[in-house]
Amino acid sequence: MRSASSPGFPGLVFIALLLIAPGADAQEILVTRFDDPVPDGCTPVDCSLREAVLAANADPATYDDIRLGAGSYQINDTPLEVTGPTRILGAGRTQTQVIGDGFTDLLTVESDHPFEINGLTVDAFGGQELVAASGSEVRVVDVVAPNPLGTLRAGPGPGGVAGSFWIGDSEIAAYVASVGMDKFALTDSRAAHVAVFDVPPANVSHTYVELRDSVIDGALAPDGASGAFFSTFDPVVILRTDVLDTRDGLRIVGLAPDVTGELEIDRLRYRNNAQPLLIVNKKGTLVRSDFLDNTTSDVGNPMPGALRVGLGSDLRVSGSTFAGNRGSASAGGAVLASGSDISLIIENSTFTNNSIAAAAVGMPGGARGGSIGWSSVSGSTLVLRHVTIVADGMHPLGLTGTAIGGIGANADYVLGIYNSILRGTCDLGTGAVDSGIGNIENGGNTCGLSTGLNMVGVSTSALALGALGNHGGLTQTFMPAGDSVAIDAANAGFCPPFDQRGYPRPQGAGCDIGATEAGDVIFADGFE
Repeated sequence: MRSASSPGFPGLVFIALLLIAPGADAQEILVTRFDDPVPDGCTPVDCSLREAVLAANADPATYDDIRLGAGSYQINDTPLEVTGPTRILGAGRTQTQVIGDGFTDLLTVESDHPFEINGLTVDAFGGQELVAASGSEVRVVDVVAPNPLGTLRAGPGPGGVAGSFWIGDSEIAAYVASVGMDKFALTDSRAAHVAVFDVPPANVSHTYVELRDSVIDGALAPDGASGAFFSTFDPVVILRTDVLDTRDGLRIVGLAPDVTGELEIDRLRYRNNAQPLLIVNKKGTLVRSDFLDNTTSDVGNPMPGALRVGLGSDLRVSGSTFAGNRGSASAGGAVLASGSDISLIIENSTFTNNSIAAAAVGMPGGARGGSIGWSSVSGSTLVLRHVTIVADGMHPLGLTGTAIGGIGANADYVLGIYNSILRGTCDLGTGAVDSGIGNIENGGNTCGLSTGLNMVGVSTSALALGALGNHGGLTQTFMPAGDSVAIDAANAGFCPPFDQRGYPRPQGAGCDIGATEAGDVIFADGFE
């Protein structure tokens, strides 16, 4: 049954994703039956979902809304094929279901027109829920795809023109794949397994990727693949997003170092994953984030627990906490820089209770760097500035450098450590520190720091760090006591304007050594 309507679209999260909203001539088709008979036309009293799609396809110049009431709509034998501008609108994800027979896909789209599914549950029972070839917008809104064996996939349209793929306000256990699209976004949603691929060369495909206010959750697919993989020339933006309990973690790969887009990660919570966040050939920032209790146990595929920075990457990490991570590589329990031409700067960040699996200690050359490590870093730079490392916790027998350690000739990398607290040991090699100023090493001088420019052999009582806890800001930190030797003792030339919590430095006569600045900060909580 057709009647005039003006449905409109909710706005997208990134400005570049413009929508072609239906005009005043948009039509509405009401589905009146739940089965999938041989099509014989759509009438006001007898119209299946398949018949409604055929009716919408008949006039590609008209935007059609296909409306489904509460109930379960069956698709048999062949998928629904959409070729015109169409929205399929349910009564809500808990009320409307579109289900398959276990042998066929549900929906295929071949169009350079917008397409949307909204307010329903889709399950092909082993087939693909959505296969879209679109040069326009593909939108999945308020949708549940509960089957981890299913797929929601989008690629360029019939003319080779790549459109956009947006998933919002949804819960997707099925595999999500965007291949060669211009834009991909997952917002306000929960998903198990997401992959975004550009299609080389760079002038063919550029995919802008955004994750915002979402969760990549391995609990949605407990027995299968879970995590996210982005392989793109264009920027990747991740805001206020959790990656939890996944098998494969989060991997971000730039396809070429000379054209790769920027990376922006802000307020990522990365917890209990079996693989680290992997960044290769990307330049950008990772700020105000937590990496907690991630464990990589596969010694055959050695990785750190929390973050691996690879070939051609230029990454600045700040305002973040790494706690309770376990790696399986021969260096770097939490963070590993591995590969050539890397620039890794870590500042205003906290590391505690990180280590390496006992099995890795038996590797040739042993294991080192319980918190931060490097290997094969030719032409690379590692800088630690106002970092607090507390190497407490259990470490396997034979691990050297409970705080920092690396594998490789000292001439292959540049290592600078400034205004940092090292409550743990180093295994760096003679002369490894190219520049070390304003640091505190607790208990000895294993890091090879100059005694004239640093405090070494400082006792635990003189360092006077409190317990890890919520001392303001978005991440947990250690706070030095008022009588700590760290107070006002940092080198002013390397002091940033804020500490890990975002509180201003200095609070006293000088900046404090380490990730946090002690002192009373009036109204700080209200203005973070």
